[in-house]
Amino acid sequence: CLGSETQIVYDANGFKDYQIDGRGIVTDYTIQNGLETERREGYTLVNNEITPTEDARTIETHWNTFPSPIGTVTLVEEVREEGVTTTYTYEHGRVKTITQTDTTTHTEPYGTNGTTRVWTYHYSYHDDQNRRIHTITVDGPRSDVVDTVIQTFNESGWLTRTERRISDELTLTRQITEHDP
Repeated sequence: CLGSETQIVYDANGFKDYQIDGRGIVTDYTIQNGLETERREGYTLVNNEITPTEDARTIETHWNTFPSPIGTVTLVEEVREEGVTTTYTYEHGRVKTITQTDTTTHTEPYGTNGTTRVWTYHYSYHDDQNRRIHTITVDGPRSDVVDTVIQTFNESGWLTRTERRISDELTLTRQITEHDP
């Protein structure tokens, strides 16, 4: 495969303004307070104007501040793109739920508008301050079957085990015994 060149243009504040890949496709960024609030993908540059192609799409990102064990943090609250809106909730600065809502408008062969998929996160900790994670359990997005993933970390923060529960009878386990510092 041949290499390609990407041109990146920065704004007056040093943030990425837009980039042009080796095929001439432009991705345009809107940055506010150092955070990406909009990304337009699938554009071209025509007469120094960013012009949409038939594959153009826009992704909007909304941010909010949340309390965490280490202070107040700014985290993604909602991401809107064509066909889906993803919302995030947090507890102690960590993801609690991720919800994807179908925003399509088609009705053929069947309508899916409003359908949601939800992932729920649960944490256990090595310490009383809830800073050193022991396990992360992710349940979802399906509610009709078992689809849980459990990641276990040692006291140093290294991932030591991953369990993927596929059904009540079947769990795939990966034990990690060595880590590179």
